[in-house]
Order: sequence, then structure tokens, then C-alpha cells
Amino acid sequence: MRRALQAVVSRRRRAVILATATPSVSQSTLTADAATFTGNGTDNITDTYTPKDAAGVTLTGQAWTAVVERVLLSAGNSTVGAAPGSIANDGVASSTISVYVEDADGYPAPNVVVTLAATGTGNTLTQPASPTNASGIATGSIVSTSAETKTVSATVNGLAVTATASVIVTGGAIAHPNEPSNMTQAFDEPWNTTPNGRTGTDWITDGSGTNFTIVTDATAPKSASNVLQVAYPTGFGAGFSPAQAYYAETAGMPANTQGVLYMHAHIKISANWTDNGNSGTKFVFPRPHSGEGGGAAVQTNHLFRLTVSDALDFGFITQLNGTEVEYLTGANLAKNVWHSMEFVATLGTSGSANDGTVKVWANGTQILNVANVKMLADGQSIGNGWKYLFLDPTYGGGVNTPPADLNFQIDHWYASVK
Repeated sequence: MRRALQAVVSRRRRAVILATATPSVSQSTLTADAATFTGNGTDNITDTYTPKDAAGVTLTGQAWTAVVERVLLSAGNSTVGAAPGSIANDGVASSTISVYVEDADGYPAPNVVVTLAATGTGNTLTQPASPTNASGIATGSIVSTSAETKTVSATVNGLAVTATASVIVTGGAIAHPNEPSNMTQAFDEPWNTTPNGRTGTDWITDGSGTNFTIVTDATAPKSASNVLQVAYPTGFGAGFSPAQAYYAETAGMPANTQGVLYMHAHIKISANWTDNGNSGTKFVFPRPHSGEGGGAAVQTNHLFRLTVSDALDFGFITQLNGTEVEYLTGANLAKNVWHSMEFVATLGTSGSANDGTVKVWANGTQILNVANVKMLADGQSIGNGWKYLFLDPTYGGGVNTPPADLNFQIDHWYASVK
């Protein structure tokens, strides 16, 4: 019985060895039923592999066939879309361009490189950062400073998509997308002239406005020929402002008993800007009615400041009862590029409530949102709200002087209160 079992096992081993013989490279064949593709997405080529041993005998259980299908991208099935379909000509508002790429069989095509183009002038096109995703979609964007209808087109792996998208770029009034409701305009300053010498009308200067100038900047989003520039010559005194101007209640600042202030300005700093190393550069001091005089013990002081190292950042500082608190945005904005900056500051109800708020947006994206901010000094009330805005661009806090001729520019400045 044992011998019989051994014989069976031995025969089985020999059978396995025969079934798994190694195919011969010279005897085995790989054939295709066609040499080239001829169709558009429906053309198949069938490859057949026939394994043979060294004697040319076909080995069973190891043959296979494979069907290779060529699927072309479809220019007609792919689409181009834009949302929103209408944007302002401020060089900031953007429309997202979505390109859906489909193959000739009607399936989404992933990993396809998409290139956008647009008609008209004043456009900035942001190309898709990566090829199409698993759903066949790639997205870019467009902004423009020229009011006209743009036609946006796309090519996919060099194939022009038949469909296009339209983006209407409108002119007209300056948009203030994050302005709170029911606000009263304080001013909408286009900077046709500098603030110098406007005493008693709107902006008031004290004679130190010589470094305010109006310049032309072709890249300015609002008015290329009317840009307010603040200049800091090489060696300018640290801790000082090259020019000052303020917009007060006597110049038309409306009463604002709720203590809500909104500001919107387009700002650009020079490419060579170097930070002071102490306190950044102060941009504007908004001050409330009840916050003046009496020394540091009761002073209410607020300021938005620019802080620049390798990039531009904005901060908000409160200086109350001798204590300074700063809130940085971490914006990391590029130099020598225009940025749409929006600010909302709410005083709160009293010096003891600590219920003020500060919000900042850069290019439409919120970069700061802080609540429970102490905005009034001890014993102070909201009074009549914000009293004036003090444009006092002080270079730092008295440490380093500018190592080169520096400047920052403002294209339009809008403010409202309630």
C-alpha cells in the first residue's frame, strides 16, 4: 500500500513539472491582429501570446490574449465653464475657469494637461496647477482690468476644445465685497491730487506732506494715472513719517454710534522694501471719539501696520492703558504686486466689555478674524464711535533707517462707518 501511494505521489510530481515547463523565447510567439490603430476611441488591437517549449510544443494553461484600445480625447465632448460669469475690472475679482475633458467613449479623461487662453486686454490668466483629476477636471482663473467680454478657450494635450466660456468684465463703481450692511460712506478717495493743502475740506495736512506724490502705475487696478505714493528716501529717519494727513469729523466723518469702521484700499510696496526691524511701518491710525488726550494711562490708540520681511503682512495693534496688543494676519503677500485690502474694526460697547472685533481680508480672502478684543480703555464708552483716520505712515519704531529709496502706493481708499 505504501509503495502504491509513493508511485501516485511520484507521478503527480512529474505531472506538475511538465505543466510548468519554461516557455522558450525562440519558439513562443506574440502576434497582433493589426499593426496600427485606425479608429477614434473604438479601434482595438488584440495581442495573442502562445507559449511553446524548446521542441516547439505548445504549453497548455499559459497562453493569453490582451485587447488594447486607443481612446482619443474628444474636442466636442469636452467643456469650458466660468464662475462667476461676471467680474469687476479691478484686477482682483476673479472668475474660476473649469475645463472638463472627456474621451471619445464618453468617459472623463484624467492626467491631461490643460492650457487656457483669453481674448481682450488687461488679463491675468492663472493656468491649472496640475493636469485633470480623476473626474477629468482642471481649474484655473482669470482677473482683468479691462471692461469687456472675454472669451476663454482651452487646449488639452494640444487639442483645441470646441466649447468656450464667456466672462463679462464690468467697469463702474468700486466694489467693496466685505463691507457690512447699512454703512454710511465717509469718503471714496481716488487720489486725483495729494492730501497736501486740503485744510478744511476733506483730508487735512499739517504741512508735512511733501513726500506724498501722485504717480502713474500701469498695473494699478483702479486708476493707473492717479496713485498716491509715500516715499522713504535712503537714510530717512526711523520712527518718523514722511507725510501725514487725517480725515476727521470736521472734514465730514459721519457719526457712528455703533462704532463699526470699514476701509478698503489697494496697496503695493516696492520690490526692494526692507522692514525697519521694530514695529514695522504704520499705515493708518483709526481713533475713536473718546480716545484722545490724558496721557498713556487712558489713551485709546489703534493702528493697522505693514510688516515686511520676505513678504508683506498686515497687523492690527491696540494701545490701551499703557498696554500694547498686536494681532498679525500671517498673510505672506508678495512685494511689488497690488493687493486689495479690506479692514473692519468694531469698538465694542465699553472699556470693560472687551467685545470689540477686527477682521482683515486680502484679495477677497479673510486673513484675520479676532473677537473679544479690548478696543476701549478702562472707563471709556463707545461715545460717538470713530472720530478720525490718521494716515501717518511711520517707518518703524526708531531702529533702522531705510537702506535704499523705498515706497508704498495706495490706489483708491474707501471708508464707511455706522
